[in-house]
Amino acid sequence: MSRFNSFVALTIACCLFAPGARAQQADSVRASAVGRLPQGRHILVMTAGEGVEGRFAGVREGSLVLEARDERPARTIPLANIDTVWTAGNNAGRGFLIGGVAGALVGGVAAAAAGHALSQSTGDRCNCSGAPVTGAIGGALIGGLLGALFGAMSTSWHRVVPQ
Repeated sequence: MSRFNSFVALTIACCLFAPGARAQQADSVRASAVGRLPQGRHILVMTAGEGVEGRFAGVREGSLVLEARDERPARTIPLANIDTVWTAGNNAGRGFLIGGVAGALVGGVAAAAAGHALSQSTGDRCNCSGAPVTGAIGGALIGGLLGALFGAMSTSWHRVVPQ
């Protein structure tokens, strides 16, 4: 019977103390992930009741600190209350890629059509075989730059916590 009682006591202890240990471990993971963010980084912190947006100032005494702004004091949020943390970024790379591909297609087709129209209007055989390639390269550069510009103007959020 004593072996059975020991097993029951161990099971009860695990049930009672394990959630606290998991909560401390979760706070440690949150602190580690958030602590790697550079100061001044634009973040969005989601708690059970609300979302708070601001500039990251650091982690102090078990709380995430957002910089003071517009005559408001710095805001502290206990790590235990944080559900997710998101960092702000932009879509410049994605915009460059999408704009570059679209620009290459449009530039290549437009140059091929212009070469064909030129040879039809003059009645001469035009050796315009390089025109689509040149048009595609030019279109890719212009489209990529425009796409990067528009992508840089849009905000995208990347989750930091939980990882």
